Amino acid sequence: HQTDVMPAVLPARECGLGLHVQFTNSEARVAQRVRSKTAALAGWFGGARTIAEHVGEALRGCSWVGVPFAGGMSELMHIKASSILVSDKHRHIINLARVVANKYLRDRLIYTLRAMPVHQDVLKECQAIAKNSVFVDPLSGSACRMDLTDNFAAAIAYFVCCWMAQGARAGTDKEFEAAYSFRYSASGGDSAIRFRSATESLQDWDEIMPRCTFVCMDAFEFLGEMLDPKFKRDRPENGLYVDAPWPDDGTDYLYKFTEAAQRALAKLLHKFQ
Repeated sequence: HQTDVMPAVLPARECGLGLHVQFTNSEARVAQRVRSKTAALAGWFGGARTIAEHVGEALRGCSWVGVPFAGGMSELMHIKASSILVSDKHRHIINLARVVANKYLRDRLIYTLRAMPVHQDVLKECQAIAKNSVFVDPLSGSACRMDLTDNFAAAIAYFVCCWMAQGARAGTDKEFEAAYSFRYSASGGDSAIRFRSATESLQDWDEIMPRCTFVCMDAFEFLGEMLDPKFKRDRPENGLYVDAPWPDDGTDYLYKFTEAAQRALAKLLHKFQ
């Protein structure tokens, strides 16, 4: 038996957004009919969604793939390796990925996002939550990992920041200052449909996430571990997808990547088979 009104999966006090959200069955069915066209976790600055399938083709045959610059992760959908190690220094994108990787949490995330209005006040509140999130390393005590009780609320907030604001700002040093996205005409797409499509596309990660392990590492540390001769990790069956920040715009990212870093990266990559 279906009731006319279903409560959102999380009450406001649990999701940490201060919102009382609910949706009708008919609204849920409409959301389910929104065709998924969004193949990225976040609208990443400099993202490679348009060439993602070619990345998968280039890595075909690899049993293990390392991705030291995860970004919006659009390429993961096309990588067929049985084991994928995904890394990024950006804690918010890795936290969102770990929530989406958990089927139970992913379903809660989808239902909560479906119930949200596309509204500038929602964006402002989520930007404030994401900006003030504190990550704490359980071993060193340094600021880097969010407390487990808050990671779900942080994932909601970060997703809203990525998809309710003007596009392709995720990963930059101003990602939590992006303006609210809305239009005065139907040309160029619709902001609400973009957000709903991104929400529904979260279901598509069910196939790839079980093959992914997520870490937060500096790319040079990641690649250095690969080259350690003690472990013989540089093997023919292993592949690397290294999509570093753009050379000309590397200083626009939250984690800067200068020309000197580009040159150091090229020198390091030259050491691989």
